[in-house]
Amino acid sequence: LFSKALADEESERLAKAVAKLGGEVVRPRQEDIPEAGTFSHLVVPAPGGGGGGFRRTGSVLAAMAAGLPVVTPAWLEASCAARRFLDASRYLLRDSAAEHRHRFCMERSLQQARRRRLLEGRAVWLAPSIAKDAAMERFLR
Repeated sequence: LFSKALADEESERLAKAVAKLGGEVVRPRQEDIPEAGTFSHLVVPAPGGGGGGFRRTGSVLAAMAAGLPVVTPAWLEASCAARRFLDASRYLLRDSAAEHRHRFCMERSLQQARRRRLLEGRAVWLAPSIAKDAAMERFLR
């Protein structure tokens, strides 16, 4: 899955790389929060570029909640050079300013999510306006 923050040209270039490696690009509908079981990695712009770095979007939060790697395009570029998908842990999004501002660590958050589902064992009450949002309901399930 590609972040909508990636430029169209970069998304197309990366989609070709995924196809060349034998993978498939998932493209959810514009308004949907992607369901975690429908993708394995989220590719987002690297920090320092236009629109790059950590952003609390539905896609990023869905990936993090499921413990799925949130990586930069460098992962696909290195995978293409190696002619196989590489371990994504070396290419996780690292945005120290955002991690400090939001008081989290990407790597630790993903590890915790893999050990235990985000809301497992907890009761969640939704405001009526949120309860009507089908995409949010799917995300929370």
